[in-house]
Amino acid sequence: AVMHNGELQQVAPPMELYREPANQFVAGFIGTPAMNFLRRDGVVIGVRPHQLIVGADALRYAAPLIGRVWLIEPVGSEQIVHVALPDTPDLVAVVPSDRVIETGEELPIAFPPDAMHRFDRSTGRRLPP
Repeated sequence: AVMHNGELQQVAPPMELYREPANQFVAGFIGTPAMNFLRRDGVVIGVRPHQLIVGADALRYAAPLIGRVWLIEPVGSEQIVHVALPDTPDLVAVVPSDRVIETGEELPIAFPPDAMHRFDRSTGRRLPP
């Protein structure tokens, strides 16, 4: 069960909370690093850091974002990459540690359509796919 400010948000097994969060709070609370959120036309789009496509592979997707890497956290077999974007909150991506990424590098980033979660901007509720 996930509670927030004394209110029950969702009751489900852990992987269901991760894969199908009932709302934006649950989506941001479950998982490390936390889900990335971008605001778009009345909807908040969320994508987990492990599901972002970064680098040349992102160029296969429509309208990839271009950001600048400002921090890389090596954590064993993975690295957590923090990317600054203009006029948008920073994104966090998790990529294999053997992938060469440099601080200051410009990096294309794409949100795969099947990995996106959509949330109502006013209520925070998850919208159907």
